[in-house]
Amino acid sequence: MRNRKTLSLKYFYFTSSFAVALVACSVIGLLLFFASRGEMLRLNERQTLDKLNMFANDMQRQQQVMLDISYDITAKVYYKKYYYERNPYYDLELLREFEKYKNSMMIADDYFLMYRDNSHAYRSTNRKYQLSDILISHGLPGESERLYAALNTPESPAILPCGEENPGLLLFAFPVYTAGKLDASGYASLGFFISAQKLLDRMQTLAGNMEGELFLI
Repeated sequence: MRNRKTLSLKYFYFTSSFAVALVACSVIGLLLFFASRGEMLRLNERQTLDKLNMFANDMQRQQQVMLDISYDITAKVYYKKYYYERNPYYDLELLREFEKYKNSMMIADDYFLMYRDNSHAYRSTNRKYQLSDILISHGLPGESERLYAALNTPESPAILPCGEENPGLLLFAFPVYTAGKLDASGYASLGFFISAQKLLDRMQTLAGNMEGELFLI
C-alpha cells in the first residue's frame, strides 16, 4: 500500500509539473507568437511607408516634368503668339512641337495648351480643338464654363478638381507666359489630365501590390 501511495504521489507530482510546464510553454509560445506577429505588423507598416514615400517622390518628379514643360514652352519661339499667327504653317509647326512632349509624360492621359481668352486649345493629339470639346471627351460636358474661367485666371500652378461628372480625374494647370509676364497677349495655360487609374497603375508599377483604395482629395 505504501508503495502504491508513493507511486501515486510521484505520478501526481509528475503530472502536475508536466501541466505547469505545458502551461508555461503555451504562454511562452503565445508571447512569441504575438511578438513575432507584432514585429511582422511593424515590418509591413515600414514597407508600406517606404512604398508610399517612393510613390510620393515619383509624383514630385512627375510634377517637376510638367513644370519643366511649361518653362520650355515659355522659351521656345514656336509658341510665341506673334510667330505662329504670321503664317498658318507655323500653327501646324506648333502642333508638331507640342506633340513631342508625350515622350516625357508618364502619368498624364492627355494635355493641352490654351491661350487666355481663346476658346480653342492645342491638344497632344496633334490637333486644335475647342476647349469644350476636349472637356466633353473627358466626360465633363457640364464643367466647360467653370474650367474655362479657372484656366484663364491662375498665376501659379494649380490642381483643378473636375467635379462630380468625373470625380476620378484631376486637371493640373500651369501658367505659361510666351511674351513675358507684363504682356497679357502671351498668357496661356498648360493643362494635364491625370486619372486616378493612371496614378494607381503607376503606384503598382513602382511599389508592387498594395491593399486599399486610392482617393483623390
